[in-house]
Amino acid sequence: QPGSPGGAPLLRFEDGGGYEGGDLEAAPSEPAPLGGASTSAAAAAPAKGKGVLGRLEPYFDVDTEDVARRLGLSCQGWGRAPFLETLGGHTDLYGPFWVATTLVFITAVSGNFAAYLARDSDIKFFYDIDKVVFSALLFYGYILLVPTVLYWVLRTNSATVDLLSLVCLYGYSLFPYIPTSIICIVPSRALRWIVVLLAGLLTSSFLARSLKVPLETAFPRQRLAAMGTVALLNFSIAFGLKLYFFKY
Repeated sequence: QPGSPGGAPLLRFEDGGGYEGGDLEAAPSEPAPLGGASTSAAAAAPAKGKGVLGRLEPYFDVDTEDVARRLGLSCQGWGRAPFLETLGGHTDLYGPFWVATTLVFITAVSGNFAAYLARDSDIKFFYDIDKVVFSALLFYGYILLVPTVLYWVLRTNSATVDLLSLVCLYGYSLFPYIPTSIICIVPSRALRWIVVLLAGLLTSSFLARSLKVPLETAFPRQRLAAMGTVALLNFSIAFGLKLYFFKY
């Protein structure tokens, strides 16, 4: 028959299940996706469904060793390599989040306990819940607002630094204030001032050392003034810690 090589008839199936001779009509096939990738909606959903939290997820995927090492660097002041250079492209927000969160509750509890020890024995003590609110505004605001403003200042002066790296830096810089808050429970004004000033000096030198290069790039003639401004802003945390939580 026609259309059959070598004279062998081709088969054509009928609707009723039988067949008869004839040309076989091939059904049109769907084109394969380029690269062999699936084009199904289910496969594409995970990539398209990532929101803000999904994009931040890699910044919370960090090893315990990295967090411990960065906490140690925050206590070494001026002596080590700049903190931003040690990140190696692996910025994390896990450490800064938990440092700030721990500090919020430690300062509130320590401040209330210090007030309890300083009260007169005949006065009934009431827990001051406002200390939790103030500490949350102070520490969360500090690690979010100050890096954002600094990022804008550096960017407008041709010294670009990644915003999340600055948040990481400022978050870890608060770590020395955690043991400081615990020590300040001791009812001694002199000890509290000494510990708070030492913590402020340590964290200020840590920040100034870490930001030395970008500040020199942005302000080559006023680099010392810029580094002093960074240090003074950090000292505001130290003074706020002493004058609000441990004023007794």
